Amino acid sequence: MSNRRDWLPPLIAVAGVSFFALFLVYPIGKTALLAFFAPTTFHPTLRNFATIFASPLGRDAVLHSLLIALAATVIAVLVAVPASFVLARRALPGRGVALSLAVVPLISPPFIGAFSWIILLGNRGIITRLAAQATGLHLPSIYGPGGIILALVLSFFPYVLLFVQSALATADPALEESARIMGASRLRILLTVTLPLVAPPIAAGAVLVFAQSLGNFGVPSILGRDYGTMTTLLVYQIEGSFNLNAAAAIALVNVLMTSAALLGLGHITRGRHYTTVSSTSRAAPRTPASLVSVCYVWGLLLIALLPQIMVVFDSFAERWPGTLWPTQYGLANYRYVLSDLIEPMSHSVVLSAAATLLSVIAGVLAAYAASKARWGRGIDLMIMLPFVMPGLITGVAFLSPSTPAGWS
Repeated sequence: MSNRRDWLPPLIAVAGVSFFALFLVYPIGKTALLAFFAPTTFHPTLRNFATIFASPLGRDAVLHSLLIALAATVIAVLVAVPASFVLARRALPGRGVALSLAVVPLISPPFIGAFSWIILLGNRGIITRLAAQATGLHLPSIYGPGGIILALVLSFFPYVLLFVQSALATADPALEESARIMGASRLRILLTVTLPLVAPPIAAGAVLVFAQSLGNFGVPSILGRDYGTMTTLLVYQIEGSFNLNAAAAIALVNVLMTSAALLGLGHITRGRHYTTVSSTSRAAPRTPASLVSVCYVWGLLLIALLPQIMVVFDSFAERWPGTLWPTQYGLANYRYVLSDLIEPMSHSVVLSAAATLLSVIAGVLAAYAASKARWGRGIDLMIMLPFVMPGLITGVAFLSPSTPAGWS
């Protein structure tokens, strides 16, 4: 019997860890280091953070970002949880289609939604003008915090919806049935049994919404106007003055806020793991959906998909001279794209394919390493880093020099 050691598992684990250490831990650590040093000399300083908190512009950006992320998270949870319950526990007509459509806002770039909401709710938007003509009412401006929150909620609420729906659909209903037999009311069952059961997926979805909202640049840059956020301030520091040290400080504040949200998630879910002890397990039965629940779910999905619908509609508009509707439709836009924009499209396809291939390879290696290595928990934390911070922060890391000025 051979006692030769199999070196393949540790080699694969080392490869996975090395990839994430090189492309995630190192650039992020370098960004954190950059935030504590002066831009031109290697002198430790907190001036970069003072740039944020000592100026009204920086303080407002931090406060605006926090308010927008918190508001978007709370509203996303409030609109998604009822829809999740209907999809999981009611015989909703077209349930499979609804679940498929719920994914569309997640795969569509949020800034596309921002442009579409301008077309719909801008100063001369379609819905704005229709409302004024029909009722004489002037809708609130889409520009500013309200519009940003609207676009972010409708882009990211599916995180909560999909997590909670899956948990409710697979949860054994024995606990709820037992409470019902004991005479508990529907409201009491909801508050004391159902919601505690799905608290972990609600919290997980909420943290994702918070992190994505806090780190989003496209929506605030389009709908914010003078309502600055940390991401718009970060880009200004890079493009306006190329002050990577100040940008790194903003990025670090962003990471600390998201990390605090993750710690809050851990506190909420600590000890909240429930298992129904029985010889069999079954999914909750689906009862007929009421008209109100059907209208709510499909209405929510329709509103969330309005930006994508508008993108398709606009793509066929050839002439739109300030009128309510286009005056000419056709395929001219598609002919222009297929004739003059082939090179940018090919670049997008090649870059996306390369990123997908590398992500699959790195993901498989990391998953294998996490399951086999003793330090699997550390690998899990490294994998979570892209969710903790926006892509802008990683961009700052790659833009910054390999060593700060004066290091040598």
